[in-house]
Amino acid sequence: MTETQGNPESNQLQAGVTAEQLEAAVRSSGYPLQRVVAEELLQDFRVTEEWGYIDRESKEHRTLDVFGFRRLSETTGLWLSAAVLVECKRSDLPYVFFEAAAPEVPREFPAVAGLHGKMPELHVGGVGSRSAPVAEFLRLADFGFVSKGPPVCSSFARTERKGKELDLSGAVPFNQVVLPLVSALQHFMNQHKSVGSRDAVSACLALPICVIDGPMVSVQGGPEAPRLAMCPWVRVVRQEAAEERHWMSWRYYVVDFVHRAYLGTFIKNQLLPFVDQFAERALSREQLLRAGKASVPNFDAWTFQDLRPVGAAG
Repeated sequence: MTETQGNPESNQLQAGVTAEQLEAAVRSSGYPLQRVVAEELLQDFRVTEEWGYIDRESKEHRTLDVFGFRRLSETTGLWLSAAVLVECKRSDLPYVFFEAAAPEVPREFPAVAGLHGKMPELHVGGVGSRSAPVAEFLRLADFGFVSKGPPVCSSFARTERKGKELDLSGAVPFNQVVLPLVSALQHFMNQHKSVGSRDAVSACLALPICVIDGPMVSVQGGPEAPRLAMCPWVRVVRQEAAEERHWMSWRYYVVDFVHRAYLGTFIKNQLLPFVDQFAERALSREQLLRAGKASVPNFDAWTFQDLRPVGAAG
């Protein structure tokens, strides 16, 4: 261990604590990984480490490892941006992801914050209207990042040692990864409702990501013949019951897990191209986003090109 210039003589490790022990504790803590992730994102995002948010359950103040923000475009009526909310985890033992038998990415993915907190509406002449998440309104599933992305998984677990054998724990990674990211995302979505002005709306693509410094393994098939593969990018979809005013509904949360060594490739080849596609598509329908509604020929088989101002002739 070196000493910085001007270090006082009394600032030394005490008896019983060695530099090797301290270095091992630092390596296993995750903080060096947080710095690596922040440095990687700094090339394309404005980065905040230890980004604060309010836990949705306990209402306590907590922090997320890394928050990245990128301004995309700003017209007089539409402000576009992208945000990544990142939790970092290090593990010598594998994270195991179980691929879904019926993989499906929810229409709410990816989350888009803003629009003064309102959800756009789709109108069908002579039929009625319904609300649509921004991701559906802009048909973001047309792009490969959403529709042809990584393996979609419904559950995952962290491997733990149990004597000489290995065991899987689903509760620990769920509590330490998914729940913090969900809370951070909800906090950001609520926070971003007030962004904009009387004449302009804001739309910010918001993506929760977990960067893992450790083995990532995907699993296909049943317990009789599981097929395991090393996989650097997976997408976990979780459903959550939600009690509305007069009925029960469901929310979906999507978290992308990315291996540390794949992060640069993920950002360059996957994330940034998709961010640009989002911005281009949103700008092309600026008036409809500002109005918060559009007309489509039907609710089931419409395309992005079908979007028209409500009341306009087809």
